[in-house]
Amino acid sequence: MAKNKIQLPVMNRKNKNERSRGFNHYYGEVKTGETLTTRGLAAHIKEHDTSLGLEVIVGAPN
Repeated sequence: MAKNKIQLPVMNRKNKNERSRGFNHYYGEVKTGETLTTRGLAAHIKEHDTSLGLEVIVGAPN
């Protein structure tokens, strides 16, 4: 089931590939979660100071 809020947790991942120049270095890795609904995405866009209404962002009639 999709959520209405965006969560973007970032974890540190150690490079364990001995052939890589980045061996034993740590890199940020985004942990993916559930898919966001269209209305949830529209609500997120609305939170960022847009003058558009949710219906305009989603493209649905009133």
